[in-house]
Amino acid sequence: MIWTGGYVLDETFTWKQADVQEQNGKIIAITAPGQLHKAEQEIQDITGKFLIPGLVDIHTHGCIGEDYSDQDPGGLPRMAAYMAEQGITSFCAATITQPAETLEGICRVLGEYIRTQDVRTAQMRGIYLEGPFLSREHRGAHDERFLRNPDLQLFDRLQTASNGQIRIVALAPELSGAQAFALGCCTEVAVAMAHTAIDYDGAVSALKTGRYTGVTHLYNGMPAMSHRSPGPAGAALESSCMLELIADGIHVSPMFVRMTFQLAGRDRIILISDSMRAAGMPDGEYTLGGLMVTVRGRHAQLQDGRLAGSCSNLMECVRQAVSFGIPLEQAVQAATINPASWLGLDEQIGSIGIGKDADLVVLDQDIQVCQVYRQGIPVRAMC
Repeated sequence: MIWTGGYVLDETFTWKQADVQEQNGKIIAITAPGQLHKAEQEIQDITGKFLIPGLVDIHTHGCIGEDYSDQDPGGLPRMAAYMAEQGITSFCAATITQPAETLEGICRVLGEYIRTQDVRTAQMRGIYLEGPFLSREHRGAHDERFLRNPDLQLFDRLQTASNGQIRIVALAPELSGAQAFALGCCTEVAVAMAHTAIDYDGAVSALKTGRYTGVTHLYNGMPAMSHRSPGPAGAALESSCMLELIADGIHVSPMFVRMTFQLAGRDRIILISDSMRAAGMPDGEYTLGGLMVTVRGRHAQLQDGRLAGSCSNLMECVRQAVSFGIPLEQAVQAATINPASWLGLDEQIGSIGIGKDADLVVLDQDIQVCQVYRQGIPVRAMC
């Protein structure tokens, strides 16, 4: 297949007019317009449109009424299909704090799904273990009853159950045993500073160890950042670690989204949805980790008013970031190659380059999804 006539976001995340050719699921050529041999090739004329890499959402709990922690194998392909239609071609399934036995069952179901999933839809690239090693004070929508100190033996049980598919572990560094835990698993998975009550100095010390390579949903699940007390967010901005950011317009103000891109730079920010099962669904009552959540508009809240994940998908977050003043190419980079790099998958996905998977999305001038391809196979074609 050849895509011609559009504006292509190249590997430097710069727009250029080019033709892109795919064969057997891989990108085999990127040339100036009109230079590719088109005989016996399927042609997609995308004149006036944008061609971007498929998005990579490394932090999503669910959508369309389903949750990755439901232990329901039937819901997993439905969520993957929904995300593919939205332009999200790769993702990690995020868990929620549960009893150890429940987490083990969740990891087993997700690990088996990864082994057998359909290549024609969005690909689950691994598991994001968010909980149970989190602070009670900043637990967010995690059930306090099941929080616990870091436990390498439990992690090993969960990793074994998942068949080695846990990719990221969220960890509050002030918890007893956190230092040994981070040292014990940081060569196997990425460790993210998360749901923490740690202060600025403590966060600086933790990040300097090099064991925390990212921060879970920056500004959320941690002490508020202020001019007198920068907290873990301030330490994270000064570090070199990756920074997750929920740009849904609810979790982080537009000003802070702009500020974060300005301070951290375009290479360190990872846009995430942090979506829960209400994404793609109407207002109503839902659950997250056994806790009741009320959804009104784009707000998902627990009964005590705490936010409970988002109701947005990652493409909606990209559009929101652009509406806040972030250039489209930077927002797309933060939703593609940056998360792919943190997962160690940047040689395979995350940008439009020779030899990479032909996971591609065609956008119109309003940043609406027109076409989606997973390894060159169309999963959505609207215009």
